[in-house]
Formats: sequence, C-alpha cells, structure tokens
Amino acid sequence: MTNRIRDVVLQDRLEDPAEPEVWVGVVPEHAGPTCEVRGRLTGPRCAYASTVEVAYPLRAASRPPEGLPGVAGRVVIPEASLWEPECPFLYQVQVELWEDGQVRDQVRIDHGLRGIHLGPRGLRVNGWPLTVRGVVRNQLSEEDAHRLRGGGCNTL
Repeated sequence: MTNRIRDVVLQDRLEDPAEPEVWVGVVPEHAGPTCEVRGRLTGPRCAYASTVEVAYPLRAASRPPEGLPGVAGRVVIPEASLWEPECPFLYQVQVELWEDGQVRDQVRIDHGLRGIHLGPRGLRVNGWPLTVRGVVRNQLSEEDAHRLRGGGCNTL
C-alpha cells in the first residue's frame, strides 16, 4: 500500500530570536510504526534583497509542541531572516514521508517565519506595529503588484 502525505502543518517558535524554530507536523494517510519525516528547510530568498541560501536539516522530534498533528520534525535556523511586508523573506520546506526505509511521498512549501499578533495596541508583525494599507483586486499581474507595493500598499 502506498502511503501519502495528507496534510503538513508548520508552527514557528520565535521565543529565542537568535535560534528560531520551525516545527513540522506531517499527517500521513496511514500512520504506522515505521513512519518518519525527513527533509530540509532552505533559504532565505527575497525578491527585494540579496541573500545566501543555506540548507537546514529537519530533525526527528520526540516531544513536539502541543497540538501539532502527525509525525513531527524540527528545524532550528540560527539568525533567521524573518518575513515582513517590506522584505518578505521565504524559506522552502521540503518534507519527505518515509516508511519501511523508502520515500513514500514528498511536498515542497514556501514559508515565511513570522510572529503575527493582534492585541489592544493593534496589529504587530515580529513585534513591530503594522499599519494595513490595502486594495481590493479580483486579478493582479506581477507588474501591478510591484507598482502597488512601490506605492505603499502592503495588503491585497
């Protein structure tokens, strides 16, 4: 029987700014005793900044955070570049589901590490206040997106 990935859940842990973590929960179609998660997180990339991409291995996790479903793994990224509207750094997460020593399925996801909180002092991204400046669009070309961004728009 072929086992496939049904869902992938990512949780950022930013308590230690010097070593943020990304927890990965992989929900297989059939959870068995030999299921394991392998993979890596590569980045950062940003269309608006020069970067050097580094690959960080996904490590097996014995005690994942509460609420993280499936088979868990963890990545620690020293001095990570966090996602923010002005400079949206992204990492590529490649997740592999292994069973009985063979790769059964794999998924790639682009992910921006960030902490978003809405509280009495407003919306905050990575601890900094964010004023939402948006427009409504049914369709958007890449050229229009760059023009809107240049004009100060940060939400669609």
